[in-house]
Amino acid sequence: MKYPLFTTKGLAERLVKQDGLLIDASTPSLPYNMLSPFFVWDKVIPVPEMEDFKSKTVEGIWQGLKLVNDKIDKSLFDAKKIKKRRVDPYGSCEFLFKGERIDYVESRKKIYKPSYEWMFHNLLPRDLKESFYILAENNIQLYFFDVDDNSDIENTSSSFSHSSLLVDIINRELEKSQECKTDCSTK
Repeated sequence: MKYPLFTTKGLAERLVKQDGLLIDASTPSLPYNMLSPFFVWDKVIPVPEMEDFKSKTVEGIWQGLKLVNDKIDKSLFDAKKIKKRRVDPYGSCEFLFKGERIDYVESRKKIYKPSYEWMFHNLLPRDLKESFYILAENNIQLYFFDVDDNSDIENTSSSFSHSSLLVDIINRELEKSQECKTDCSTK
């Protein structure tokens, strides 16, 4: 089995000549556009620790809970097109979580990551996810990339790459599958 790998957009262009499948997780084209945090769902993604609120997009949650001028913007939970709410310098902003201010790294871990994972597990079509697992199990190398190159959730110098998170999720699912196959075959 070949586990999916994260790559940068620049490196992806050089990998085209190698064996494997490049998947742009920021493409506007079906079906891979559903991998984007900007993809608009039917307002079903739970906003972390705000049980009365749901969002149409992962990015709507992220931008909506960002504190700009000490205010969040709940209207972004329902927006079909998300505007980025900028704070200078990049990575210095805070977010609202459980009524408390949290820093950028903590917000990635407590807001962005759980929202994206919920979207992956509950909204992505099963056949799309299964296609990734089947390809990996058949030794096809998958390379995921998006517009961002930062795969370090702790690095606040640039935007965090959702495709790196996607690769982590898929690899965890593949590990679970392998564990189940091993456990089942030894019984």
